Amino acid sequence: MSKPVAKTGEVADWLRLQRKIFSRWVNLKLAKKGIPCNDVVTDIGDGKLLIALMEVLSEKPYDGKVIATPKLRPHKLDNLTNALKLVWSSGVDVKLKPSAEDLADGNQQAILGLIWAIMSKYIKIGDEDEGEQLNAKDALLMWIQNKVASYAPKVKVDKFKDLQDGLALCALIHKHRPKLVPFDQLNQEDKIKNLTLAIDAAEQYFGLEKYLSPEDIPKLDENGLVVYLSEFYYGIAEQRRIDLAARRISKVIKLTKENDALKEEFKSTGQRFLDNLKRVEKVLEDRSIDNTMAGAKRKIEEFYTYKSRDKNVIMADQLQLEALYNTLSMRLAHNKRPEFVPPAGLTLKDITAAVVHLEECEKERSVSLHAELNRQIKLVQMDEQHRYRFEVLEKWIGAKTAYLETKENIQSVSQAQLHIRLLDAFDKESLAIKSGTVAPWEQLGKELLNEKYEKSGEVKTRMEFVENSFKSLGNLSQQKRPVLEDDLAREQYKEKVRQAVDQFRAKDRKLQHWIKEKEDYLKTKESVTSVGEARAQLSILAAYEKDKKTMTSVNVSQLDSLGKEILGMKYKTKYSEYVWEHPEEINSAKDKVHSKWKELSDFSAEKKRVLDDHLAREEYKEETLSLNANHVKRHQELESWISEKENYLKLKEESSSIAEAQSHLDLLDEFDKEKDQMHGTSVFNLKDLGKEILARKYSTNYSSYAFENPQEILSRENSVDSAWGNLASQSSQKRQILAADLAQEIEKERLRLEFAHQASEYIRWTSDVTSDVKVSHFGFNLEEVENYAQVLANEEKSIKDLSAQRSADFNSTWEALQKLQVKDNNYTTLDPVQLENAFKLTQSAIAERRSKYEAELSRQRANDALCKEFASVAEPLSTFILKMKEMITTSNKELEAQLAFVETRINSASEDAAPMGKLKELDAKMAAAEIVFNRHTSLTLKDVDVMWQQYLHFLNGKKKMLQEEIENSKLRGITAEQFEEIRVNFNQFDTDKSGTISRKELKALLYSLGEEKTAAEIQSILKEYGKDAAMPYEGFREFMIKLLGDSNTKDEILEGFRLILKGINGPSRSEEQRLTDVMSDDDVSYLKENATWNGGVVNFEKFTEEVFAR
Repeated sequence: MSKPVAKTGEVADWLRLQRKIFSRWVNLKLAKKGIPCNDVVTDIGDGKLLIALMEVLSEKPYDGKVIATPKLRPHKLDNLTNALKLVWSSGVDVKLKPSAEDLADGNQQAILGLIWAIMSKYIKIGDEDEGEQLNAKDALLMWIQNKVASYAPKVKVDKFKDLQDGLALCALIHKHRPKLVPFDQLNQEDKIKNLTLAIDAAEQYFGLEKYLSPEDIPKLDENGLVVYLSEFYYGIAEQRRIDLAARRISKVIKLTKENDALKEEFKSTGQRFLDNLKRVEKVLEDRSIDNTMAGAKRKIEEFYTYKSRDKNVIMADQLQLEALYNTLSMRLAHNKRPEFVPPAGLTLKDITAAVVHLEECEKERSVSLHAELNRQIKLVQMDEQHRYRFEVLEKWIGAKTAYLETKENIQSVSQAQLHIRLLDAFDKESLAIKSGTVAPWEQLGKELLNEKYEKSGEVKTRMEFVENSFKSLGNLSQQKRPVLEDDLAREQYKEKVRQAVDQFRAKDRKLQHWIKEKEDYLKTKESVTSVGEARAQLSILAAYEKDKKTMTSVNVSQLDSLGKEILGMKYKTKYSEYVWEHPEEINSAKDKVHSKWKELSDFSAEKKRVLDDHLAREEYKEETLSLNANHVKRHQELESWISEKENYLKLKEESSSIAEAQSHLDLLDEFDKEKDQMHGTSVFNLKDLGKEILARKYSTNYSSYAFENPQEILSRENSVDSAWGNLASQSSQKRQILAADLAQEIEKERLRLEFAHQASEYIRWTSDVTSDVKVSHFGFNLEEVENYAQVLANEEKSIKDLSAQRSADFNSTWEALQKLQVKDNNYTTLDPVQLENAFKLTQSAIAERRSKYEAELSRQRANDALCKEFASVAEPLSTFILKMKEMITTSNKELEAQLAFVETRINSASEDAAPMGKLKELDAKMAAAEIVFNRHTSLTLKDVDVMWQQYLHFLNGKKKMLQEEIENSKLRGITAEQFEEIRVNFNQFDTDKSGTISRKELKALLYSLGEEKTAAEIQSILKEYGKDAAMPYEGFREFMIKLLGDSNTKDEILEGFRLILKGINGPSRSEEQRLTDVMSDDDVSYLKENATWNGGVVNFEKFTEEVFAR
């Protein structure tokens, strides 16, 4: 036996520890015979202990001589000699064989060497006749390496000395009892702490006695470590039965908890499913409306929210319920538990029927909601049309109200006459608008009110406003007319005053001109060189005085009289009053004339005194000639005036308005007045001067003198009289022409007003028609749009006929205007071309409406075809999904057959989903076409997509569930980790990679896994699971599944409880503690909450009955 190299004093330690370990090993082996061994060195001395040990290890009774009570040394030596023979005959090999005396004398090294040799013989793996064997060291080293392999690199065991830091021993326990060792907190350098933890945990785990201290273990040699590790090997192997029992119970708890959770989930999901169904069906069956667009849109939005949210939840719950039911059914059947019975109303048949009823409610609700939305859209369009026409009317009313409330600043008769005609035109226009525009508008409003349109208050307010406004306009028109008539009377009076003022001004101008002329004459200092010249000047001055006297009695008197008359003229009524605006002008003119008249008198007196000084020198003849010259001059002035007036009378005035025509007549009146005035003044003075000239006679005793050419005087005066008669005749003719012009202008004005009224009415009508056709609504579906064709045809014919009638009216008026050569119209800028263009716009709008109708009809037909095509794809796909789900859900075939069918459906999902591509394509087209309702199906792409995704989820979930159940059935109670460990370990011992292992390899493999089997047991295993004296992998796997797995029968669970509660650590630990040692805290808590406990004792029989009953 090898010894470790150590310092002085350490040899005794390792021998002491080895002696202690070997004694414990022998004691454990002899425990089966009830023979104690406290110290192998002292207890082996009588030979009986050695013989009993060999019987146990060789599994054969000793048939030789044994002294039962050896008291003498020879007796002991005989027993020892026989015992040694038995040892050597069993194949135990020792290089330095001890003698019987060595054993009797208590030779420590000899005895320990013998025990080690025996241990090495019987810990070996394999049989002697198989050649090479696997010794205990190698087997144990392989065993611990397998167990702690997952703890690398922190733990690495290449040799037994690697156990002395305690980490490997802690890892070994942690692998089986994680709660006993906080492995992540361990430090490799803290060996004593690690070993202390491992020793304490080993005692608690499998009852390993603390016969070594933590300080002892680092002192052990390799043999001591091998034996000490074997304690762990056998302790853990023994504990495996308890672990298996705990695992079985945990699995049952897990299965029960999961099943209970699934049942509770089914119940809660089912209740939520029913609650949601009840809630949404109540909403879907609600047909109440609030008669508003917002309400209709809100309900549509709520409907689509239901489709995208609530319905998805319901459909997801349906899928979840189906999955839960299938899972529960499969789990309960597979684990031989009672069949699951869903709560009332939640069978799969009930659920399917509920969803079908939901679909029916949904379809009815969709039709109802879209019908209400369409009605609201139509009402909104009608309201927009009503509001638009109201805005036009409101604008017209505002303008006309402003017009009627406006007091025009009328400053002429023609203005007054114009505004009266405008008021007449307004009254006519008002009646036309009321019958042509307001009446159909009011009918539109009544339709909105009858439909209880949400903005009926606004509609009613608009209608009341228009009604009251037209009453107000009528009142305002009645009030305006007398005011305008008063304006006309006042302006006519003003015209009379102004004519008087014009006469006054004309007289004043003449007087001022005469005064200026005479003032210049009187201020002129003439150069008189002869008596004739002096007399001529005096004669001129005398003629001036005479002329002034005439002017004073006639012109100045007339000026004063006319001025007084003007200042006294006054117009006054309850509507207006008028006096001449500038009385100061009259007074100033009169004052100025009188002032100048005085000045002329002063100038004349002064001039007389000057001329008297020359009178003596002037000849009477020259005076007469001077008078004749004056007569010639006055005649020339009259001829000039006559020529001017003849030109005026010959002039043909062009009148473009009543005012101009009236003005021309007024001018003719002024001419006649002026002619009469000229005859009373200038013509009278001419003839009076002619009489004076013809009457002058100079006679003395010596000579006489008279004017030489009296015929010249008469000729001039006769030419004036003749011209005066011609002027009167021409004036009469001109008056007739101007009166005809005035009558024509009045007719023109009437025609202008008539055309303006007809044009404005036509424009208003075309505008209304254009507006109406622009907002035309053809319908919301194909049937409505197709029926609208007749409406369009009737409207278009009515519009065409009415346009033709009105066109004939305004064209007739226009032709009359053209015959009168009217070029302008103050009442309108419109002409027939513009009116025709306006109707062209209306025709364009009608054509556009017709085009829109055709487009809408085409769109509706295309949309309906899209909807029909969508339905033809969606409905079969929906039916297919439901059919597949029902087939899979209700299938009672073998799990593998069900899985194959599900995998077939999954593999064909791409092919089965082909319609989804078409649906997406159609949905995109429908979205582009803004289709929101499909009368051919209640399904949307979202619905079908959700159904398809749920179907895929259902398939994959079903596949996973089936795979898990199939895999679980294959594993039969072992974990996937254990399954993988079986495979890895088999491959490790299958050194030639043949797929089989020999009997020897099987025994070594089982030993490395903690299963020490006898040769007979190995042979039995090979017989049951092997083939041709070897063990294939499949057979090994089946053996390990049986060894490690569990079928979780009720009897196995009951036996498991008994095994755990019996325990290995004595009666001091409670049942709860024993359960806690091998089960998770959650499982123990579950047992505490669900099992019956009495005084710390669990009634596991009742608990087991209950869990297997559900």
